[in-house]
Amino acid sequence: MKSESRFWRSLKAKIPGHFMRVENGCMPGTPDVNLCINGREFWVELKDVDQFPKRPTTPVFGREGLRPDQVLWMKQRIKAGGLVYIIGKVANETYCISGVYAENFNNFTRSELEERDLNYRKVLGLDDPEGILSATKAMEKA
Repeated sequence: MKSESRFWRSLKAKIPGHFMRVENGCMPGTPDVNLCINGREFWVELKDVDQFPKRPTTPVFGREGLRPDQVLWMKQRIKAGGLVYIIGKVANETYCISGVYAENFNNFTRSELEERDLNYRKVLGLDDPEGILSATKAMEKA
């Protein structure tokens, strides 16, 4: 099983609300998961790498990050007023990055991921069912 699939399995058991894993060969770039929590619908692209790079200046996801069609999809959805997040897991750390950073995501270093992290537990409502509302507001300010 791919690490991204294991990552999804660990998340889905905890998510409140309605969600659907999307496997879509017809519409390239579509994110992995569509969710609706507390009346807020949003999309999530999952990314998973085994470890952080040795050098702090090396991008964390690089080639394992977003494909150009995924970046384009996110830009179009955000332009239309939609909510999109990238939830990236690296070793034991998980980051939730606003889709507004899609174009730069692949080049983010560990410190840049930490600076932009919206806290995936809040976005998914795992700690606080109202958390998505505050995380959404934070994303809108980004």
